[in-house]
Amino acid sequence: MPRREAREPESRKREQAAELERTAALVRLVKTGDPAAFEELVRLYKSQVAGIAYRIVGDYDDAKDITQMVFVKLYHNLRRYDPSKRFTTWLYRIATNASIDYVRKFKKQKFELLEETWGLVDTQSLSPAQELTYRMLKEHVLRSADRLSFKQRTAFVLRDVDGLDIAEVALIMNMPQATVRWYLHRARQRLRLEIQKKHPHLLAQLGTGF
Repeated sequence: MPRREAREPESRKREQAAELERTAALVRLVKTGDPAAFEELVRLYKSQVAGIAYRIVGDYDDAKDITQMVFVKLYHNLRRYDPSKRFTTWLYRIATNASIDYVRKFKKQKFELLEETWGLVDTQSLSPAQELTYRMLKEHVLRSADRLSFKQRTAFVLRDVDGLDIAEVALIMNMPQATVRWYLHRARQRLRLEIQKKHPHLLAQLGTGF
């Protein structure tokens, strides 16, 4: 059993390396004017871009519009992409900036629930009573997320929802890692305070470090 667990990370690393090489090859082809390569690049990353857009603007139709704009920007700016840098970091930065600009322009901030994308704890290890507590906690956190500032929410979405590391979030948000940590700290702190107003016992019951 341990041997199988040891092989799985190695297999995942090989898959990630293969995907990075595939992306690099597609980018090179797009730069030569290959339309099929661009279509494949869109296919590979469309769902990730749409997910970031939706979690920032909170509206599916708006997220679709933003996703289209992101890939238009990608096509026109791909020659500026530095292949020595991680492609997804560059793409997610375009997506994040486009989403924030969209909200500022149209004054839309309808943050909906993140039900299927984020959890505070490993639900598989919970007892039935803890699962009920978890659902109550999650619902309250998600309702409270619309009180966060733009930068707090962006840091929260990229780090705690999408699972990016701090260094990558800093590149996407174009700010020092220490500043990202500050916004993330403030977001978590604010959400914790909101939880404790109505359910002060929930965090203690779950033993979560959030």
